[in-house]
Amino acid sequence: MHRRRAAVNLTLERYSSALFDAQKALDVGPVSEEALETKARALYHLRRWSLALAAYQELRNYAAASRAASSGIDACQARLREAESGTYDMPALFHASLAGPEGGVASMVDVADHVGPVKIGPSPTTGGGRGLVTTRDVLPGEILLAVRAVAAASASDLPKTPRSVVYNLDRGIVDTSSPLAYVQNVLWRLMDQPELGSKVYDLYLGDDAQTPADFPLAAPTEAVAETAPLDSQAVFKASFWNASFPHRVLPVPELRGDVIAYQKDAAPGALFSESAMINHSCAWTVSHVCPLDRLTSLSAHR
Repeated sequence: MHRRRAAVNLTLERYSSALFDAQKALDVGPVSEEALETKARALYHLRRWSLALAAYQELRNYAAASRAASSGIDACQARLREAESGTYDMPALFHASLAGPEGGVASMVDVADHVGPVKIGPSPTTGGGRGLVTTRDVLPGEILLAVRAVAAASASDLPKTPRSVVYNLDRGIVDTSSPLAYVQNVLWRLMDQPELGSKVYDLYLGDDAQTPADFPLAAPTEAVAETAPLDSQAVFKASFWNASFPHRVLPVPELRGDVIAYQKDAAPGALFSESAMINHSCAWTVSHVCPLDRLTSLSAHR
């Protein structure tokens, strides 16, 4: 039962549940190649590269001819190199992004996070709050931060009929489908990986929320961190204030009070929690701020 359920959970992208069931199947025995492979694949998708490598090596020891073991070992070693050095195969990633559905949203799983010479620190020159700062002089072309999005939304995630409209009671803003897709996808991921909660709940959640001084750079990989209860309201606020919505523009003549006018629904986009710490003033950041007396720099508060 555990082995079959593990396979189903893996298909549903419920990787923590798949790992739990695969380990249960191995504990009660007998050991099987299927359970070993499911365990290794679940650990890989959970981005626990060292543990996944050990699991694939265990699979190879049990089934020397396993192609999954050989390819899995190579993939884990590549991810560990990326995490350590920040050396990525950029041409391959570019072509993978073009090959996948909806601009390659589903094709970018096999990339490790890399945190370079940066940390989260105070931003006194941008009005306060937190910002991403370097810890030393950096070289031209050096990668400072490469992290996977907490969740992404593609055009296929947006409901075609009926068209969704969300009224944000907290901000008094009428919203359209993309924000709802982000919230659903973030909630789905946190249900399976609650250890990622701090990457969402410690983001800027609005002026009425207490913002922690610190923020975790990159995700916990080898060990599960302390978990937090699922908070749908905080997820909504984190997505609203921090996710990139390509359809959000700010046509100033159409501003009426607290209402932001959106031109159309569009995707893909993503909630990159670490890059929300980067103070900037691009259009989608400004478009989050309303009413007019707050059109200064939201990024200063992050």
